[in-house]
Parts: sequence; structure tokens; C-alpha cells
Amino acid sequence: MRCCVMMVDPIAGCLRMSAAPSLPAIFHAEMDALEIGTGEASCAAAALSQQPVFVDDVAKDPLWAIYSDLANRVGFHACWSHPIINDKSETLGTLAMYWDEKRKPAPDDINFLKTQSELCALAIDHARTTGSLRESE
Repeated sequence: MRCCVMMVDPIAGCLRMSAAPSLPAIFHAEMDALEIGTGEASCAAAALSQQPVFVDDVAKDPLWAIYSDLANRVGFHACWSHPIINDKSETLGTLAMYWDEKRKPAPDDINFLKTQSELCALAIDHARTTGSLRESE
């Protein structure tokens, strides 16, 4: 399993790769600037709907129609994405898990992804608040 965090770029209306150290460079490059409004791929769909998206077979899922060849080339066969939403109900980004096998999430997997997304929201809000305080000083 490999993970990434994508952040909403409010000006461009897309998701930008923010933390993806284990993703292959070609995947990172192709998936950066993923348009939220299109609902393509798991992350864009999760950001658009503000709901988790669980794709157990990217080769067959319509969300991955454009990117299924890329996913296959890098060996990703399943993707679970959860929106990162702050306490103001704003979508800050998404947290995704990519699997090298076709895989459905178990209840514990769903809870884990939800918890990690909530932690990401806290960390992002904290970083933004700290940055704003530094600027104002």
C-alpha cells in the first residue's frame, strides 16, 4: 500500500500532490493538478462529493477510465480515497491509499482512513493558523 495527500488549490480548482513520497514519479506527475469538478479518479470524486470513494478494481471502474493505463503501468489495482474536511465543512484535500492488488476495504480499513483524514485536517488547519500568525506578526 502506498499513500498520498493531495491538497485543494482553490485558485486552479484542482488537487495538487502535497505528500506522496512513495508514489512513482510518473504517477505523481500525471495525477498532479487533478480537476475536482470532473470527478475523475478516486481523489477528485472524493473531493467533489465530500464522501469517501473506494475503488477495488481501477481497471474496471469508470472513475479511472482516463487513468487506468497509468495505474496499471505502476502496478496500482485499487484506490481508496477519503476527503480531508475541516470543522467548517471545507474540503482541504484528500488522503488516498493505493494497493498493488484488487482489494475492498474492511470496516477497520474504513475507520483507519477516516481517522487519518481527520488528523490530516487538524494538521493542515494548524499549519495554516500558524502561518497566518507568523505573517501577522
